[in-house]
Amino acid sequence: MTTPIDRTPSRPMLASSARFVRECWTQTITVRPRSASRRGSAQVALSVALPLAVLLALHRSDLTACAVFGSLNSVYGKTLPGRDRLITQARAGLMMTAVVVIGTAAGMAGPAGAVLALSIASVAGPMFSRRYGWLPNPALFLVFAVATLAAEPHPATDLLPAALIAAASAASAMIISQGIWCTHPASFPSNHFRPLPLRDVVTAPGARTDLLLHALTPSVAALLAWSAGFGHPYWAAVAATVPLAGTTLAGQVARGVHRSLGTAFGVMAAYVLLAPPWPVWLLVAAIGVLQFLTETFVARNYGIAVFFITPMALTLSHLGAVAEPGQLIIDRMMATALGICVALLLLTCSAISRSWDFP
Repeated sequence: MTTPIDRTPSRPMLASSARFVRECWTQTITVRPRSASRRGSAQVALSVALPLAVLLALHRSDLTACAVFGSLNSVYGKTLPGRDRLITQARAGLMMTAVVVIGTAAGMAGPAGAVLALSIASVAGPMFSRRYGWLPNPALFLVFAVATLAAEPHPATDLLPAALIAAASAASAMIISQGIWCTHPASFPSNHFRPLPLRDVVTAPGARTDLLLHALTPSVAALLAWSAGFGHPYWAAVAATVPLAGTTLAGQVARGVHRSLGTAFGVMAAYVLLAPPWPVWLLVAAIGVLQFLTETFVARNYGIAVFFITPMALTLSHLGAVAEPGQLIIDRMMATALGICVALLLLTCSAISRSWDFP
């Protein structure tokens, strides 16, 4: 007579699961104390809005994405003193200009080239973050840039204007940033972070697994969305990159929840911005305000920041290529849900495989 198998979960397993759920919940609802200064948030907002306003005044809304992504170098180094700030933002400006060119080239190459470009951009994010100590990890910005620019077909003649606009916007952001430092030089303590050798970046514990996940996650999400016929398939790649920034599985789940809930509420605000025929100057002003609020909350609670990021991103998409607001919102929700599911599935599989003990 055989003894029946006891399928009752052990108490340690139940306790561990309960701790994991509590940790996910805690990280989801926590709003950290304000750390970033309003001056730094205003610097980023102005750096994004100024080149955007210039382009719209010149009736070149087709180049707005290049300007916005080029100016995102202002996110880095804003708490550093003059020389360190200048070097950091120059490096970040070169990075953002390069990814704008890569994204434009991916639009020329079609879906296969776009998927490859998404993987390259995603892997470059943690590489730059670990090498130079940049926070946040720029993978999301890089994937977002490639996804936005690759979504539209481009002739070869678009490469040079895209590079020039991105570089000019990055330079403009550096000038604004240096001007703010000159007015308050005593407010920024020195920070002598020495860049790590690339070999140390790649060979650090867990680095190769992290880089592999960054390579696979956005490309798998984009391929699935493209195969399913989504209106904006590359938005799934952007959403899939979000949980990768978490340092623990609980943190990664929390970021996925933040992205999902923030998007769900953010599309309501987006509809208010896009449904009526607002003047273009008002949309530009709204983008500047939304960027300021994003910078204010992104380190405190990512879900709150996504509430502001969503209408800003959809407004930029609307300005770059006018589309029906309702369809933009539907595409955003579907792509976000798919991207988050893909990311959490791969991250969970990775966590489980690391916990196995092989003889």
